[in-house]
Amino acid sequence: MRLHEEEARGFPGADSENVAAEVTGRGARTHTHLLVRDDQGKARAWISCHDRAKGRVLVGITVDHHFDPELADMTAEFSFAKAKEFSIQIGAERGLEVTQMDSGAFKEDKRQARWLTETGFENVREWWQMSRPTEPGDEDAVGTLREGVEIRRVARNNTDKLPTEQDLRDVHFVLEESFADHFNSYRETFEEFLGRLREDPGHRWDHWWLATVDGKPAGAVVAAALTGRVDSEGNPKADASYVDYIECTSEHVVAVSPKPC
Repeated sequence: MRLHEEEARGFPGADSENVAAEVTGRGARTHTHLLVRDDQGKARAWISCHDRAKGRVLVGITVDHHFDPELADMTAEFSFAKAKEFSIQIGAERGLEVTQMDSGAFKEDKRQARWLTETGFENVREWWQMSRPTEPGDEDAVGTLREGVEIRRVARNNTDKLPTEQDLRDVHFVLEESFADHFNSYRETFEEFLGRLREDPGHRWDHWWLATVDGKPAGAVVAAALTGRVDSEGNPKADASYVDYIECTSEHVVAVSPKPC
Protein backbone atom coordinates (compact mmCIF):
# COMPACT_ATOMS: atom_id res chain seq x y z
CA MET A 1 0.00 0.00 0.00
CA ARG A 2 2.81 2.44 0.85
CA LEU A 3 4.61 1.70 -2.42
CA HIS A 4 1.36 2.21 -4.32
CA GLU A 5 0.68 5.57 -2.65
CA GLU A 6 4.21 6.77 -3.26
CA GLU A 7 4.03 5.90 -6.97
CA ALA A 8 0.44 7.10 -7.42
CA ARG A 9 0.55 10.45 -5.58
CA GLY A 10 4.15 11.07 -4.60
CA PHE A 11 4.14 10.20 -0.90
CA PRO A 12 2.97 7.29 1.31
CA GLY A 13 0.30 7.57 3.99
CA ALA A 14 -0.63 4.02 4.95
CA ASP A 15 0.82 2.40 8.05
CA SER A 16 0.87 -1.10 9.49
CA GLU A 17 -1.48 -0.17 12.33
CA ASN A 18 -4.28 0.88 10.01
CA VAL A 19 -3.79 -2.12 7.73
CA ALA A 20 -3.83 -4.47 10.71
CA ALA A 21 -7.03 -2.85 11.97
CA GLU A 22 -8.77 -3.66 8.69
CA VAL A 23 -7.40 -7.19 8.35
CA THR A 24 -7.24 -8.55 11.90
CA GLY A 25 -8.61 -5.88 14.24
CA ARG A 26 -12.04 -4.42 14.90
CA GLY A 27 -12.52 -3.70 11.22
CA ALA A 28 -12.03 -7.32 10.16
CA ARG A 29 -15.69 -8.15 10.65
CA THR A 30 -16.76 -5.65 7.96
CA HIS A 31 -13.90 -6.26 5.51
CA THR A 32 -13.22 -9.03 3.01
CA HIS A 33 -9.62 -9.40 1.79
CA LEU A 34 -7.60 -11.38 -0.70
CA LEU A 35 -3.85 -11.15 -1.21
CA VAL A 36 -2.44 -12.08 -4.63
CA ARG A 37 1.10 -13.47 -4.83
CA ASP A 38 3.25 -14.31 -7.85
CA ASP A 39 4.89 -17.69 -8.45
CA GLN A 40 7.82 -16.63 -6.27
CA GLY A 41 5.52 -15.89 -3.32
CA LYS A 42 5.87 -12.11 -3.58
CA ALA A 43 2.74 -10.06 -2.79
CA ARG A 44 1.57 -8.36 -5.98
CA ALA A 45 -1.99 -7.22 -5.27
CA TRP A 46 -4.39 -6.60 -2.39
CA ILE A 47 -8.15 -6.80 -2.80
CA SER A 48 -10.22 -5.20 -0.05
CA CYS A 49 -14.01 -4.88 0.12
CA HIS A 50 -15.51 -2.90 2.99
CA ASP A 51 -19.16 -3.42 3.92
CA ARG A 52 -19.50 0.33 4.50
CA ALA A 53 -23.29 0.46 4.94
CA LYS A 54 -26.38 -1.29 3.70
CA GLY A 55 -26.21 -1.11 -0.09
CA ARG A 56 -22.68 0.28 -0.32
CA VAL A 57 -19.34 -1.55 -0.63
CA LEU A 58 -16.01 0.32 -0.72
CA VAL A 59 -13.62 -1.46 -3.06
CA GLY A 60 -9.85 -1.11 -2.81
CA ILE A 61 -7.65 -2.69 -5.49
CA THR A 62 -3.91 -2.20 -5.00
CA VAL A 63 -1.51 -3.65 -7.58
CA ASP A 64 2.29 -3.50 -7.36
CA HIS A 65 3.51 -0.63 -9.56
CA HIS A 66 6.75 -2.54 -10.22
CA PHE A 67 4.92 -5.54 -11.65
CA ASP A 68 5.31 -6.35 -15.36
CA PRO A 69 2.65 -4.14 -17.10
CA GLU A 70 0.99 -7.03 -18.93
CA LEU A 71 0.83 -9.15 -15.77
CA ALA A 72 -0.38 -6.12 -13.80
CA ASP A 73 -3.27 -5.69 -16.24
CA MET A 74 -4.19 -9.37 -15.90
CA THR A 75 -3.95 -9.15 -12.12
CA ALA A 76 -6.15 -6.04 -12.06
CA GLU A 77 -8.79 -7.74 -14.23
CA PHE A 78 -8.82 -10.71 -11.85
CA SER A 79 -8.88 -8.47 -8.78
CA PHE A 80 -11.84 -6.37 -9.90
CA ALA A 81 -13.73 -9.54 -10.84
CA LYS A 82 -13.13 -10.93 -7.34
CA ALA A 83 -14.18 -7.61 -5.81
CA LYS A 84 -17.46 -7.82 -7.72
CA GLU A 85 -17.93 -11.37 -6.45
CA PHE A 86 -17.25 -10.29 -2.86
CA SER A 87 -19.62 -7.31 -3.19
CA ILE A 88 -22.45 -9.50 -4.46
CA GLN A 89 -21.88 -11.83 -1.53
CA ILE A 90 -21.92 -8.93 0.95
CA GLY A 91 -25.16 -7.64 -0.53
CA ALA A 92 -26.74 -11.08 -0.45
CA GLU A 93 -25.84 -11.48 3.22
CA ARG A 94 -27.72 -8.22 3.86
CA GLY A 95 -30.71 -9.51 1.90
CA LEU A 96 -30.19 -7.12 -1.01
CA GLU A 97 -30.77 -7.71 -4.71
CA VAL A 98 -28.69 -4.66 -5.68
CA THR A 99 -25.67 -3.03 -4.06
CA GLN A 100 -23.29 -0.25 -5.04
CA MET A 101 -19.53 -0.63 -5.47
CA ASP A 102 -17.45 2.47 -4.73
CA SER A 103 -13.79 2.80 -5.63
CA GLY A 104 -11.37 5.55 -6.57
CA ALA A 105 -7.96 6.60 -7.82
CA PHE A 106 -5.51 9.40 -7.17
CA LYS A 107 -5.73 12.07 -9.88
CA GLU A 108 -2.30 11.31 -11.36
CA ASP A 109 -2.74 7.53 -11.30
CA LYS A 110 -3.79 7.00 -14.91
CA ARG A 111 -3.26 3.23 -14.65
CA GLN A 112 -5.81 2.83 -11.85
CA ALA A 113 -8.27 5.15 -13.62
CA ARG A 114 -8.01 3.04 -16.77
CA TRP A 115 -8.66 -0.16 -14.85
CA LEU A 116 -11.70 1.37 -13.18
CA THR A 117 -13.14 2.46 -16.52
CA GLU A 118 -12.43 -0.89 -18.15
CA THR A 119 -14.25 -2.76 -15.36
CA GLY A 120 -17.43 -0.67 -15.54
CA PHE A 121 -16.85 2.13 -13.02
CA GLU A 122 -17.85 5.70 -13.88
CA ASN A 123 -16.16 8.85 -12.59
CA VAL A 124 -18.99 10.55 -10.68
CA ARG A 125 -17.18 12.74 -8.13
CA GLU A 126 -13.75 14.20 -7.40
CA TRP A 127 -12.50 15.12 -3.92
CA TRP A 128 -9.86 17.40 -2.49
CA GLN A 129 -7.74 16.24 0.40
CA MET A 130 -6.67 19.34 2.29
CA SER A 131 -4.48 20.03 5.31
CA ARG A 132 -3.42 22.99 7.42
CA PRO A 133 -0.93 23.50 10.24
CA THR A 134 -1.98 24.24 13.78
CA GLU A 135 -0.87 27.45 15.43
CA PRO A 136 -0.75 28.89 18.96
CA GLY A 137 -4.15 30.31 19.76
CA ASP A 138 -6.11 27.81 17.66
CA GLU A 139 -7.62 26.47 20.87
CA ASP A 140 -9.42 29.81 21.23
CA ALA A 141 -10.58 30.00 17.62
CA VAL A 142 -14.25 29.16 18.21
CA GLY A 143 -15.37 32.73 17.58
CA THR A 144 -18.22 34.58 19.21
CA LEU A 145 -21.01 32.22 20.16
CA ARG A 146 -24.51 33.54 20.21
CA GLU A 147 -26.66 33.17 23.29
CA GLY A 148 -27.88 29.61 23.88
CA VAL A 149 -25.01 27.96 21.99
CA GLU A 150 -22.65 25.52 23.70
CA ILE A 151 -19.71 23.66 22.12
CA ARG A 152 -18.13 20.88 24.17
CA ARG A 153 -16.59 17.44 24.02
CA VAL A 154 -19.07 14.58 24.25
CA ALA A 155 -20.00 13.98 27.88
CA ARG A 156 -18.52 11.03 29.79
CA ASN A 157 -20.09 8.69 32.31
CA ASN A 158 -18.65 8.94 35.82
CA THR A 159 -18.28 5.16 36.17
CA ASP A 160 -16.54 3.85 33.06
CA LYS A 161 -15.56 7.26 31.55
CA LEU A 162 -17.13 6.26 28.24
CA PRO A 163 -19.28 8.81 26.39
CA THR A 164 -22.93 8.97 27.31
CA GLU A 165 -25.18 7.17 24.86
CA GLN A 166 -27.35 10.25 24.43
CA ASP A 167 -24.43 12.41 23.28
CA LEU A 168 -23.32 9.74 20.83
CA ARG A 169 -26.84 9.44 19.48
CA ASP A 170 -26.98 13.22 19.15
CA VAL A 171 -23.75 13.23 17.11
CA HIS A 172 -25.17 10.48 14.89
CA PHE A 173 -28.46 12.40 14.48
CA VAL A 174 -26.68 15.62 13.48
CA LEU A 175 -24.47 13.76 11.00
CA GLU A 176 -27.39 12.02 9.28
CA GLU A 177 -29.41 15.23 9.11
CA SER A 178 -26.49 17.28 7.81
CA PHE A 179 -25.49 14.87 5.06
CA ALA A 180 -28.98 13.78 4.01
CA ASP A 181 -28.71 15.62 0.66
CA HIS A 182 -24.96 15.12 0.25
CA PHE A 183 -23.60 13.25 -2.76
CA ASN A 184 -23.94 9.48 -2.38
CA SER A 185 -25.23 9.74 1.18
CA TYR A 186 -26.16 6.43 2.80
CA ARG A 187 -27.96 6.39 6.11
CA GLU A 188 -26.20 4.29 8.69
CA THR A 189 -27.79 2.83 11.76
CA PHE A 190 -26.43 4.12 15.06
CA GLU A 191 -24.66 0.79 15.61
CA GLU A 192 -23.05 0.86 12.13
CA PHE A 193 -21.91 4.46 12.60
CA LEU A 194 -20.39 3.85 16.02
CA GLY A 195 -18.77 0.55 15.08
CA ARG A 196 -17.20 1.89 11.89
CA LEU A 197 -15.55 4.90 13.52
CA ARG A 198 -14.30 2.89 16.49
CA GLU A 199 -12.49 0.56 14.07
CA ASP A 200 -10.02 3.36 13.28
CA PRO A 201 -6.77 2.96 15.28
CA GLY A 202 -6.77 6.74 15.63
CA HIS A 203 -10.17 6.75 17.35
CA ARG A 204 -10.16 9.03 20.41
CA TRP A 205 -13.27 10.05 22.33
CA ASP A 206 -11.66 13.41 23.15
CA HIS A 207 -11.76 14.16 19.41
CA TRP A 208 -15.57 14.07 19.38
CA TRP A 209 -17.36 17.40 19.92
CA LEU A 210 -21.01 18.36 20.12
CA ALA A 211 -22.65 21.75 19.63
CA THR A 212 -26.08 22.46 21.05
CA VAL A 213 -28.45 25.38 20.52
CA ASP A 214 -30.87 26.00 23.35
CA GLY A 215 -30.08 22.50 24.59
CA LYS A 216 -30.80 20.77 21.27
CA PRO A 217 -28.11 19.06 19.12
CA ALA A 218 -27.10 21.32 16.25
CA GLY A 219 -23.53 20.53 15.20
CA ALA A 220 -20.70 18.06 15.74
CA VAL A 221 -17.08 17.31 14.93
CA VAL A 222 -15.76 13.75 14.71
CA ALA A 223 -11.99 13.44 14.31
CA ALA A 224 -9.21 10.90 14.79
CA ALA A 225 -5.58 11.06 15.90
CA LEU A 226 -2.80 10.54 13.36
CA THR A 227 0.27 9.21 15.14
CA GLY A 228 3.47 7.41 14.21
CA ARG A 229 3.55 8.88 10.71
CA VAL A 230 6.67 9.06 8.55
CA ASP A 231 7.47 10.94 5.35
CA SER A 232 8.59 9.46 2.03
CA GLU A 233 12.16 9.12 3.37
CA GLY A 234 11.09 7.38 6.56
CA ASN A 235 11.56 10.37 8.85
CA PRO A 236 9.03 10.83 11.68
CA LYS A 237 6.26 13.36 11.13
CA ALA A 238 4.46 15.31 13.85
CA ASP A 239 1.24 13.89 15.25
CA ALA A 240 -1.91 15.37 13.77
CA SER A 241 -5.68 15.05 13.70
CA TYR A 242 -7.87 13.97 10.80
CA VAL A 243 -11.33 15.52 10.64
CA ASP A 244 -13.76 12.82 9.56
CA TYR A 245 -16.86 15.00 9.80
CA ILE A 246 -17.87 18.57 10.52
CA GLU A 247 -21.63 18.80 10.48
CA CYS A 248 -24.29 21.33 11.33
CA THR A 249 -28.05 21.08 10.92
CA SER A 250 -29.35 23.60 8.38
CA GLU A 251 -31.71 25.29 10.81
CA HIS A 252 -28.95 26.43 13.16
CA VAL A 253 -26.11 28.92 13.04
CA VAL A 254 -23.83 28.25 16.00
CA ALA A 255 -21.36 31.14 15.67
CA VAL A 256 -21.54 34.75 14.64
CA SER A 257 -17.89 34.99 13.50
CA PRO A 258 -16.51 31.49 13.14
CA LYS A 259 -12.77 31.00 12.62
CA PRO A 260 -11.03 28.02 10.99
CA CYS A 261 -11.57 24.74 12.83
